[in-house]
Amino acid sequence: MRVALVTDWYHPRVGGIESHVAALAGQLAGRGVDVRVLTPWPGEGAVHGVPVCRLDVPVLPGLGIPGSVPRLARALLDAFRAEEPTVVHGHMSLGSPTSIVAGWAAHRLGVPGLGTFHSTFGPFHWFYRAAAPVLGWRRWSFQVAAVSPVVARDLQSLMPDRRVHLLPNALDHRAWTGPPPPPEPGQLRLVTTSRLHRRKRVSALLDAVAGARRRHHGGAAITLEILGDGPERGRLESQSRRLGLGEVVTFLGEGDEGAVRAVLSRGDLFVNACPVESFGLGGLEALARGLPVVGRAEGGMEAFVVHGRNGLLVDSDEALEDALVRLATDEGELKILRSGAARGIPEELTWSHQVERHLDLYEAMSPSASPSS
Repeated sequence: MRVALVTDWYHPRVGGIESHVAALAGQLAGRGVDVRVLTPWPGEGAVHGVPVCRLDVPVLPGLGIPGSVPRLARALLDAFRAEEPTVVHGHMSLGSPTSIVAGWAAHRLGVPGLGTFHSTFGPFHWFYRAAAPVLGWRRWSFQVAAVSPVVARDLQSLMPDRRVHLLPNALDHRAWTGPPPPPEPGQLRLVTTSRLHRRKRVSALLDAVAGARRRHHGGAAITLEILGDGPERGRLESQSRRLGLGEVVTFLGEGDEGAVRAVLSRGDLFVNACPVESFGLGGLEALARGLPVVGRAEGGMEAFVVHGRNGLLVDSDEALEDALVRLATDEGELKILRSGAARGIPEELTWSHQVERHLDLYEAMSPSASPSS
């Protein structure tokens, strides 16, 4: 079997889709699948030993997407004709022209296609509904999948006539499992990993931390470490100083997997204030390390956070602040959440399970193929 994984963005850029595709590619290669990644994003010809076909299409500065759809279409058709994939598997966010055009190209060449959606649609439903009669994508012969139940619900409302498969983010739990950091008396150490973009709402998290510190009395001192970078960093650092959090919040900048493990090893609680988180891979990594997770109930963290058992799911910024106040003052509640988080992540969110799900779906799309063919 030869699988072409298509993504608009890839290493050396770091993000959720990039990490997901790289991990999936490695898992498939480890199972004997002939896999390669196709992307217009510039970089090396291989990542972690998996070949990467860098499409010769210029990427628009600032936007990070190809600037010419006709040129992109030609490049994908040429690449599929040269590579002759058994399955084309595109990975899509809200604006992913490469993966969308890859679906068209696969349909035109008669190659089975699969599109995994990594984002909730929110107010952008109208765009995809309006684009359907123009692009004709509802007539394309492709399968669809989502990375979380919340994304699956979004997709099903947009495509009621199609089955939506669930292919969530996953971890190699053996690489993340380890003893959680021991508690430090008098401290509630919050950690988060996030790209510093407006939609991630790190600003709201800073407000919640500041509010919780003002309100709680006689409990643990609250601190926050933020691993990640992005265009909002300067504004967020200014906000932190304005809120009097200059000695409380630490901005660590960009980091690799080793940096993620390091910051998780220093935390008591992983926090996330983004209500449109399609999955929340950072939260899954934290849970694998034994850290309870506090996040928004509207997002994709429902896939692995059980409210009151291994974390808390809140429905507003005010509720997030309230949760931090309670956990800073009530050692008993935090102890219960730590005990639940120590059980790790669900089996279905490990790569050993998810790679089988992917292979089963690929096989169903191309019945004559086998993983080693």
